Amino acid sequence: MSTTQPIRDRALLQDFKNYYLLHAPNPRNYTLIVIGLNTALRISDILHLTWNMVLKENGSFRPHILIKEQKPEKKTES
Repeated sequence: MSTTQPIRDRALLQDFKNYYLLHAPNPRNYTLIVIGLNTALRISDILHLTWNMVLKENGSFRPHILIKEQKPEKKTES
């Protein structure tokens, strides 16, 4: 069985983000990628996020969010 390795090259990661921002604009995919790269959450956990989890009532972003990860079933603060 082979293992997967993270992408460590910052330029390659920036190119990956820019693809969905500039070349094939897709705000949803761009947002999912940026959240995933900055939090190291699984995509299944990111897809369960709601606006109330990331936005305050005044419209500003919360500095931290608390979620329960699905697969390892542990609480994580991102």
